[in-house]
Amino acid sequence: MSDIIVGTVRGKNKDGSYVVVQRDGRRADVNFRAGTPMIGSDVIGNLSVGADGRVEMALYPSVLDAMLDGTSKFIPLSKRADLTARILAKMLERSKSAVFKPGGGMSIERMPHSDDPDIRWAMDNFKPEAERLGLALNVIDVKAVTRSPWDMKSLQNFSLPADIEGSRRSKDELTNILRSGFHPACSRIVEKFTGTNEISVNFVIPYSPFSGSVGFAREVAGMHIGVFPLCSMNISETRRLSSARQMALAIAHNRLSVGKGFQADLDTHPRVRHLSNCFADAAASLVFLARGGRPEVIEEYAHLREASIYFGYEESRGGLKDGVLEQATHRSVRAAIEWYAEQGGAELSIKDLVTRAVRIAKATAYEGLRFADPAAVIEQELLGAVNSANLIAADLASSTRDYIEHLGEKYRDDLDALVEEHRVHPVAAHRLLTFGAVHVPDRMERVFSEMTDPLAQTLRQTTENAAEEERSGLLESVAGRIRSSRNQPMGFEYDDSHLFAARVPSL
Repeated sequence: MSDIIVGTVRGKNKDGSYVVVQRDGRRADVNFRAGTPMIGSDVIGNLSVGADGRVEMALYPSVLDAMLDGTSKFIPLSKRADLTARILAKMLERSKSAVFKPGGGMSIERMPHSDDPDIRWAMDNFKPEAERLGLALNVIDVKAVTRSPWDMKSLQNFSLPADIEGSRRSKDELTNILRSGFHPACSRIVEKFTGTNEISVNFVIPYSPFSGSVGFAREVAGMHIGVFPLCSMNISETRRLSSARQMALAIAHNRLSVGKGFQADLDTHPRVRHLSNCFADAAASLVFLARGGRPEVIEEYAHLREASIYFGYEESRGGLKDGVLEQATHRSVRAAIEWYAEQGGAELSIKDLVTRAVRIAKATAYEGLRFADPAAVIEQELLGAVNSANLIAADLASSTRDYIEHLGEKYRDDLDALVEEHRVHPVAAHRLLTFGAVHVPDRMERVFSEMTDPLAQTLRQTTENAAEEERSGLLESVAGRIRSSRNQPMGFEYDDSHLFAARVPSL
């Protein structure tokens, strides 16, 4: 007799066995019969005791395959039968391409290739390094998320990719991300099942599907709506750069550790978070350049990062806003540009690029003393930030009408691409209208209204069609009842015997 368990690999013990945590939080120390699992990956298999007394686990691509392999006993994933059925149904699809759909049970991004060309580009580049490190990149297909209906209540029963035991912190983090418009994020989960920190990637949201290139640039620099970025990067370039950055963050806790076999908890101190950001931006920049990306995009990215110091400066406070210094990675990005230019176009593997990014981050990150007062900024840094801001941004309040029209063409191109992408899906169209309206630049409200009018028409047509279908269904139901009643004999069950009772003569 063997038990089927579904769980997440959380760490490796000193004796070579692995820690597998089940849905209900129970731990199992197992030895895998074949294959080496990645820390943070979900596994399905039969658990049994070998001849030598060791607990062994045979891995399978699906629960169905595990069930069909001899006599087995299924351990329910929860006390609710409906949740167990839903999760089991999704598990039966694990051998196929899966997407992450909030509210639809468990759908995990594990496919080798994504339908999204920008996510696929980033995964093709970072997946070999992640697998070499024994990490699972749990990347969410954001386009599938935008098209899927969900609400906050449905997320309560949702299981995240590397969080099968159900962490409340992870679900709250995902909820906040979805509420704010699907901004890019890398969520890690830290456990201590082996006595030391075991860090795995919970999920990666590679980019925001609603921001476009203008929104991406404004987010990187921390610009307010009164400022417009002067960038040549297009939507695909920004999505690739954002995806590469988030996937670099996903492997940062392994690459920035003190040595092999150790992992660095990157959320313990502002300086450590700054170091991980420097590594991620350096790695993303190097991969982007080495795989044929335009150098102008990375140069603009460096200006945006430096300009964030200017836009993050508060005169009333006399210093930087919280978190601004952690994101100031311009020195690392520029060092990456210089190093790559010195290579003369040589072929470089992802391992070479990531290793160089580690060295660049450690050499260019701000020293620890700077974070004793993260709001402090020196005059030289502020002057550099002002220069970058002048190069990469335009003040909309002081711009002429003609210049506003000129800038509006770039914004129109962005909106045109976003509308074309989301207009065929009513749910995604509604979300683009909702989240896009919050970030419309000053003096460009008319442009947004004109460009998104097709989305509003799509939503109105969808609403009218739904109302017409509901009305037609109601009329058909009434007509069906009428037709059914006409086929029945009319019997009133009227007793008329008493009318003739007095006329019958008595004998």
